[in-house]
Parts: sequence; C-alpha cells; structure tokens
Amino acid sequence: MHVHVVMVKLHDPDAADECMAAMRLMDGRIEGMVGMECRRNEMDSPFAHDVMLLTRWTDLDAYHVYQTHPVHTPVAELVRSLMSGAATMDWSEPDR
Repeated sequence: MHVHVVMVKLHDPDAADECMAAMRLMDGRIEGMVGMECRRNEMDSPFAHDVMLLTRWTDLDAYHVYQTHPVHTPVAELVRSLMSGAATMDWSEPDR
C-alpha cells in the first residue's frame, strides 16, 4: 500500500472549506484509491498548514495513475490556485 499526504497552506484560510470540498470530490472516483481523509487545521502555529489530504493507494502504480487522472486534474488546479505553499510526504506500508 502507498500512502500520500499533502498539507496545504492557503492564501486565505477562509478558503479551507472550498479546498476540502474539491478534494472530497475525488473520494470513490479514482481506481486504486482505497482510502481518503481530508482535515482542517485546528491549531495556530507559524508552521501550520490549513488543510491536509491523506490518500491510500493499492500500490505506487495506482498513485502514479492518479497524478494525471481526469478526476484529479481539475481538483489539483483549483487547490494550486488557492494555495500559497504545500508540503508532501509519501511512504509504503504493508497491506492491512
């Protein structure tokens, strides 16, 4: 299983709901995605990001297909237009 996390810092933190709604449009619509969580930050910190997306994939190949998937592409474009920065982290873990 492959896990991908992206944390997004928004130009305007009030856009968090719009950002998360767009991300949630992908849930259940991309083959190989076996889990998804989307959360809003609840703590103020100079290092904090506003929104977090965690996705789980059957394998790394499924994650790579997602990068150019037609469901993901418009979501990524919208999120990029809202964000001032982002951080990602990826790892593999044993199948559950």
